Amino acid sequence: MLLLLTLVELAIRLVVMVVLAVLLGCELLVQWIVGAIRRRSPGKQGRVDVIRPCRKTSTSTRLPW
Repeated sequence: MLLLLTLVELAIRLVVMVVLAVLLGCELLVQWIVGAIRRRSPGKQGRVDVIRPCRKTSTSTRLPW
């Protein structure tokens, strides 16, 4: 009986490790694809804030937030 429980535990651990390895592989693949798309896309990268102006202004003309 103890041998059976040990084998079941090993099988469960193996399945969990395989699932985690597959998920990690998918994550790496997605990161690689996203990185390739970002490298190929022209223009500015990152978030663009449309509310605040990009250029420096004096403190009196800046928005309060």
